[in-house]
Amino acid sequence: MARHTVAIGGGKGGVGKSLVSANLAIATAQRGYRVALIDADLGGANQHTLFGIDRPRVLLEHFIENKIPELGDALLPTAQAGLKIICGGMPVLGTANPNYAQKMRLVRHIQALDVDVAFIDVGAGVHFNVLDLFNAAEHKLLVLSPQLTSLHNCYGFLKASVHRRLQRTLDSDVRGQLTSSAPEQGDEHLSAVIGRISGLNLGEGEKASELLETTRVSLVGNMIRGSKDQHVIQAISSMIRDHLGIEAPVLGNIPYVERIERSVNERRPFMLWA
Repeated sequence: MARHTVAIGGGKGGVGKSLVSANLAIATAQRGYRVALIDADLGGANQHTLFGIDRPRVLLEHFIENKIPELGDALLPTAQAGLKIICGGMPVLGTANPNYAQKMRLVRHIQALDVDVAFIDVGAGVHFNVLDLFNAAEHKLLVLSPQLTSLHNCYGFLKASVHRRLQRTLDSDVRGQLTSSAPEQGDEHLSAVIGRISGLNLGEGEKASELLETTRVSLVGNMIRGSKDQHVIQAISSMIRDHLGIEAPVLGNIPYVERIERSVNERRPFMLWA
């Protein structure tokens, strides 16, 4: 059973989510841990490209389609000792939108992998499949760049993930109170929503409060060019705390370095460069 699961997400494509996932998985394996990296970006997988794997013989979609019985059967070795990867491959019609049973089966099998740490590289956007895979992990990282679109989408992604958890946790008679604070409906503080829920059903309000208190997420800034960019990432952390009531500390910032960009083009993760 996987001792720890870590989901790496981000509201916007192109912020370096897959790059962070790959290099973080390599760094963890280099410390002596058994690591699995699952490319769960079902609509646009690219970890196999980052690792220079041209034609993976087995893919995540094979598990989703029940062509292989165990998720572990899709694990492939990498150039880094201790790290195995599950490639997403090229999506075919239907695999980017697994049904709920398929999704929950995938989550169970990820948690059952015989590794120390399982990293899950989820897709961009706020589709339920993306949010559910992100929410299923024990630890959650959000990758963002200082670009305005990335900042907005990162905040929206986290808010949507919290709403998804609340919708799946609360009784149906109070779920309607979430509508006015839905990501597309503005930016009402979630504490106000929980207050209304508590007014209708104290037990459900306490359940919602506990969910927020136990939400653990960290931010990773990418393509950072100086102190100004660092302050922008920190400002989003503060905004998340002030508006969502969730602590989202900045785990670290990755500077913009040409060698990192070259590592992507050369299909060799930066952490494997000599």
